[in-house]
Amino acid sequence: MKSEMMNVHYDTKESLIHAMKAWIKDYNENRIKEKLGYQSLNQYLGLIS
Repeated sequence: MKSEMMNVHYDTKESLIHAMKAWIKDYNENRIKEKLGYQSLNQYLGLIS
């Protein structure tokens, strides 16, 4: 995980797991990737314009 996840305190293990899953989903689906022609996965797959 990147440092953006490590600067936050999580009260429970479950809240940490939830935050990690949300971060991974955002990273995989919404962040721009050079390998995809500087598009997010959703843009690349045509799910969003």
